Amino acid sequence: SAMIIRQALPAIELKFLNHGTDEYYQLPAVPGMIFCDIIPPPHRIEEFISAGAVCLDHHKQAEVFVKMFGELGMFGDEKHNPGVSGAVLACREVFERVFEGDLDRDFSAIQEFATLIGVRDTFYKEHPEWQTACEVTSGLNFYSPEEMLAMPAAEWLPICKNIGKVLYQRNLKAAEKSIKTAHTFTSALGTRVLIFEGTKASSNAADLLDQDY
Repeated sequence: SAMIIRQALPAIELKFLNHGTDEYYQLPAVPGMIFCDIIPPPHRIEEFISAGAVCLDHHKQAEVFVKMFGELGMFGDEKHNPGVSGAVLACREVFERVFEGDLDRDFSAIQEFATLIGVRDTFYKEHPEWQTACEVTSGLNFYSPEEMLAMPAAEWLPICKNIGKVLYQRNLKAAEKSIKTAHTFTSALGTRVLIFEGTKASSNAADLLDQDY
């Protein structure tokens, strides 16, 4: 989402924040802010609304806060718009709006890129391009944001597709290995629990396990 917004607003300062960090909680509320795929600290939400911030998010727990921003908030509801993610919102609500009416600009590459990232990010497995979405996301995760931003936006999709085909298969094998060596147990409530080292294989491991049950 940050990469797509930078294409529309090249002078914007990018900050990558995580919930629960001091940097997140202490973030100054200043004019011209765009929150995408994340909301401001909930206990300070009114500060950012007063500053005129824009808030775009698709996480269910963020819905009530996003809607507090009124016209400057956009919640991506997966029930009504399957596959919507931060990348999709960045493309639709920022990139396409900035270049609306520019008939010489081809949106298709970034739109397809955002769509595929959204399919994987929201685990929209029913989408016909689910496999491609997994490969593109694997390719994207291979590079740092700085490396991706140094590439022309039109090349993001083919680059991620090419390297992603190899990386996705490698990641699946790593997930299979993690499952085999994991510690498993069933909780008192009947929840099946699987514990393994690291977090990178979590999504693929969960997907593989889901196919077995």
